[in-house]
Formats: sequence, C-alpha cells, structure tokens
Amino acid sequence: MMPLKRFLTYYVHGSFHVALMVLCFYVITTFQWELTLEWANYLLVFLLSFFAYNFIRYYPHAQTLKNWKSKPVLVFIIGILCLFTLYYFFSLSIKEKILLICCGGLCFFYVIPFNKREKTLRTSFGIKIFIVALCWTLITAVFPLLSLATSFKWFHFLFFIERFILLVVAILPFEIQDLHIDSELETLPQLIGIQRTQRLGVSLLVVMACLIGVNPKLEIGEVLAFSGMSISYLFSLFYVTQVQSKYFTLFWVEGIPFLGLIIYYIKTFI
Repeated sequence: MMPLKRFLTYYVHGSFHVALMVLCFYVITTFQWELTLEWANYLLVFLLSFFAYNFIRYYPHAQTLKNWKSKPVLVFIIGILCLFTLYYFFSLSIKEKILLICCGGLCFFYVIPFNKREKTLRTSFGIKIFIVALCWTLITAVFPLLSLATSFKWFHFLFFIERFILLVVAILPFEIQDLHIDSELETLPQLIGIQRTQRLGVSLLVVMACLIGVNPKLEIGEVLAFSGMSISYLFSLFYVTQVQSKYFTLFWVEGIPFLGLIIYYIKTFI
C-alpha cells in the first residue's frame, strides 16, 4: 500500500496528472475538429505542460539549495529534460512557434516578476485564474487548429471562447479550496466570496452551453462530453468546501477532462 501511495504522491505532485489532463483537452480538440496530427504533437504538448507546471511549482525552491533536499528533485530534473523537445520546436510553423513562445512568456512571468519591485502575474490583482485558463486555451484549442490550411472563421473564435470559459470554471474549485493558502494572491473567492464565485461558475456554464448551442460545428459527441464535464465541474464547485483533502481537487477534479475524453472516444466509435 505504501509504494502505491508514494507513486500517487509523485504522480500528482510531480505534475504528471495535470500534464495528462492538458493532453486530454488537446485530444478532445482533435476529435471535435477531426484533426490528424503527428504523434510528436501529442508528446510535445504533454512534455511542455509537464515542464511548465514543474517550473512553476519548484522554481521558488530552486533558489535556495537547502530546500532541494526536501523536494522531489528527480521530478524537477525530468522537467528540465523536457527542454530537449526544442528539437521538434524548430520543425513547427512560424505561427505555432509564436504561440508557444507566448505561452512560455506567460509561464515565465507567472512566477518571475518583471523587476524585483513588481508583482508576478500570479500575484497580480485577481488575474491568476485568467492567465492559467488563457494558457490552457492557447495550447489545447488554438495550437492544434493552427494546422488547418484555412484561416480562422468566426466559429473558430467561438470555440476558443467556449474552451476558455470551461477552463475558468475548471479552476474555480481549486481557487475555493486554496482560499486560505492563497491569502496574498487576491483570488476570485477572496475578492467576491465563495458563494458569488459559485454563482459565477454556474453563470459561466450557462453561457458556455448557449455558445455551444449556436456553434455550427455542434455534434452529439461534443454535447455528451461537455455535458458530462460541466455537470462534474458544477458538482465539484459546490462540494469542494465540504472536503478537507486536497487530493479531491488535485486528482479527481483535475481528472475531469479524462471523463470528457472517454465519453467522446466512446461516442466516436459507436
């Protein structure tokens, strides 16, 4: 039992889980738009997400060597190895390179201030959640569609907005559970309270449902997948205040995109 517990601890706190969930959203996009991409694209998305989250998580500890001994250094080193994905980066199109550079810049300034006197993007007034949602949207929605030969139409931008809204809702349970931990970050629950944050989440899900309904690319697989995810996020939004374990959010809530992918996969092959 102990080896399994240690494995799950490294799996979750080493950002393997969250990187897989980013990949799940990416694969869902390929299903939605019937894209055929190289395996290297999927590997790149996973590795970059894995590296980005480990960089954000462990950068503060890397500044003081005395803290390294108490942290999973091995996971951080594996994250550094993800930089070897740069070889594939140079084979991407100009648009894809620019998008990834922009995402990298957001991640960099998320934890590192522009100068020593200023706040980071993470600690800036109430924008933490929107920065994270924007990065996920760029990687999981915009990046795969850059492979299309045609330019973006209005329904593509509608899809980007849908994904952004869903990701904002997906982050809200984490903001609520970390309400007391993130005492200096001015998160949404701190600014408007837990109840208003929950109402905001419900309102955003209603808006997203309306946007999905008017999208000409709508099909039954998307309806089922995003209905399943929306219901799960809605449940977690109200239930997270009743649980003490962070593993509820770090594992189960974080894993909701996998549920959407399974639903989409089953519907695609029925």
